[in-house]
Amino acid sequence: MIGFFDKVLVLAAWCELSYVLPTGLKIGLWLANEMEPTPKPAGGVEISFSEESKDAVRATYAEWTRLGLKVVQEPTDMDFGFTFVVEDPDGHRLRPFVPANNPR
Repeated sequence: MIGFFDKVLVLAAWCELSYVLPTGLKIGLWLANEMEPTPKPAGGVEISFSEESKDAVRATYAEWTRLGLKVVQEPTDMDFGFTFVVEDPDGHRLRPFVPANNPR
């Protein structure tokens, strides 16, 4: 599990509301009824990763599906950008995305 996150952990977030900490870490808050896919019950975590382009998001999708991660949401355009969602081996959600030009 640690090896997996060593490969993919470049934290960034864009969502309905985000806070940038002094270290540069961004923490995003979503309204549960506006999240897609619908969030799991308490205890689950979703981590967002910003990418440079749609092609970079697609490349990440190809790599993570090759690693056997469970796809929860196929690559798609959403109000905030182009994204997909997978679950890590513990069931936590990972969301790579590229921001939309004019996010909602």
